[in-house]
Amino acid sequence: MPYLLSLVIALAAAGAYLGSINRRLNIKADPVRTFLPLGMGIGALLMMSPLIATLAAGDALELSAGLLPIILGVVGALIAMTTGILGITRSEGSPIRSMQAHAGAWLVLAAIVPMVSYASHLEFVFGGGEGVQAGYLNVGLLPEQETGAICHRGVVLMRWDESRTTPVEYRCPKSIVLQQQTSVPLLPWPSYDSGNSLRLAEVLHAMMRNAVKPAN
Repeated sequence: MPYLLSLVIALAAAGAYLGSINRRLNIKADPVRTFLPLGMGIGALLMMSPLIATLAAGDALELSAGLLPIILGVVGALIAMTTGILGITRSEGSPIRSMQAHAGAWLVLAAIVPMVSYASHLEFVFGGGEGVQAGYLNVGLLPEQETGAICHRGVVLMRWDESRTTPVEYRCPKSIVLQQQTSVPLLPWPSYDSGNSLRLAEVLHAMMRNAVKPAN
């Protein structure tokens, strides 16, 4: 999938740049180019934070804990893009430097998918406005005729307004789901289908009414 492929390319690009530099570079003469491989490596690793958190986490994580890897991922993508651009601009001239320019360009390109994935996720979780909440729902536990079979994978990431019956915005994963232990799992872009469902909103409100109905 594009997300995992981008992470692999980012690590490979950082490694290629490191392998192409002159080990006898004078740090005082060109400190930026000397430390670029370190910055590239840090950026590539930070971009992988949500994936690392998914593989390492055992117990359920709170929303705040789940957001930290995503924020680190954004920082990593920014570092990768910055160092990649510097790698291009500082690598003009000899054939070796041309190889460095290629590595920098691949690093910049590889950071695009993770960056869009993280930014889109943060907007989906926090950009719905007042009263709108984000979370996930296993629609596979609901009767198919009630939900309209909106997602064959069962679990959807959704945001909706509990105070009124407006269509639920949802994302259905087509591939990997990261940080499944959190209340808002990460669906990397573009590996999901998105849509709106008024039918699902009506089902959720009916469930809430039944849950708070006093016993006779």
